[in-house]
Amino acid sequence: MARTPRSPKVRLEVSEEIISKSLARDSTHCMIAETLKAAMPEATGISVDLSTIRFTDPKKGLRFTYLTPRIAQVQLVNFDQGRKPEPFSFVLRGAHITRKGHGRKSKEMSDKERTQRSEAGRKLNESLARTKLVRADAQSGAVPDRVGGQTPPLQRSPDGLPFTRRRAFGLRGLEY
Repeated sequence: MARTPRSPKVRLEVSEEIISKSLARDSTHCMIAETLKAAMPEATGISVDLSTIRFTDPKKGLRFTYLTPRIAQVQLVNFDQGRKPEPFSFVLRGAHITRKGHGRKSKEMSDKERTQRSEAGRKLNESLARTKLVRADAQSGAVPDRVGGQTPPLQRSPDGLPFTRRRAFGLRGLEY
């Protein structure tokens, strides 16, 4: 049976330089997304909104969905409303782990590589078939990882863009 995957514990230090280069109201180029790109250059599909921070590890074939910490939520609202935040830091832990989305298969892949990839995917699917909580150490009181199941849904706007990607819907009246 395949080993249950664990989520990385990621410490993010949002610097003044990154804040000044980031785009407001854009979940893929905001200050937190840019900091995550710098901290984990191998991560793809990075998306940050008020409820979740998501990214994919292509080597492991896993998608990690973290709840956005309170300090990051407050700083995002301020940043999106045009108030420049001071540098801050926070830790991501206790992710919801799922299999990454289906990408296009390479035409250059051999039959042997396709077979190996599908076998690895089958084992991973078996491991992620049901939602379970995985704790590193029951004594530590650490936040457990949620492995498998469905990620929180992304609400879509009439123009087809997820509201969470636009990050402009409803924020005008939001104050912290």
